[in-house]
Amino acid sequence: MTKELCHMSLEELWELFPIALVPPDDRWPLLFKEAEAQLEGALPEGSIIRISHIGSTAIGGIWAKNIVDILVEIPLNGDMEAVAREIERCGYIRMSAEEARISFNKGYTKDGFADKVYHLHLRYEGDNDELYFRDYLNAHPAKARKYEAMKMKLWRKFEHDRDAYTAAKTRFVRRATRAARRQFGGRYAPNNEADGKNSTRKSTVRTTTGTVIPAKRIWCIHINRRPLVPTTRGGALFPYMVAFEFCADGKTYTCKRRSNFLSSSPSPGDRVSVTYSADDPERCRIFICNATIPK
Repeated sequence: MTKELCHMSLEELWELFPIALVPPDDRWPLLFKEAEAQLEGALPEGSIIRISHIGSTAIGGIWAKNIVDILVEIPLNGDMEAVAREIERCGYIRMSAEEARISFNKGYTKDGFADKVYHLHLRYEGDNDELYFRDYLNAHPAKARKYEAMKMKLWRKFEHDRDAYTAAKTRFVRRATRAARRQFGGRYAPNNEADGKNSTRKSTVRTTTGTVIPAKRIWCIHINRRPLVPTTRGGALFPYMVAFEFCADGKTYTCKRRSNFLSSSPSPGDRVSVTYSADDPERCRIFICNATIPK
């Protein structure tokens, strides 16, 4: 009797679901539209910002895994768990969850891939590097062909090791995404009125302060009370399109978009001032807090 997926080891799953690239398929955009329509019909009005087709099947003319990747963005003040439950009612299986991100799949069976296979990524608005990467490769066919050639080489090498396959692509993806953000600016920044258009809102600068209380901890910043990812070097990873300036111990530090802020930790009792610029400051409030160093 075939094992249920939940009882299979990682090696068994990779054997059952190997990496396999196929030529471009005209069905991919149609499969996305089908999934998009189902999700829009199931998710409550106002609970989502954008549903997008991402991944290699959204890049024209290149070989890809026969899996349609979907990005669902919800408002910064949205209830991610409530949306996740609705997505599960659409037949998606929750595969992993981390801070402010939940991943699902659909079309994986104990006998292998179904005819229609999806990966769905649930994120908060603005956590969308994949959109920039997609647009950049579609705008630069030579880069897309280079990406395709790299994937073809990695395919056979890591056919049964998805983690290694993904890791081997990381450097290319990061470089292309940085180039995309330089080219497209804030195309998909929170509160834009439509995809493909830069926001016409004028940034507003606000300042907030807080006090560092306990010792032997690192400071951290919250956006709408959702903690950012702390680092062991006294800073935090900022995944949202917001610019920050920090003042601590008489020094001023600047954190640019998606950069890693690496200052030494302020001392207990220090006042930390945060000046931030956002398209809609009422929807992007900053809270100063403390976070323990992750193990």
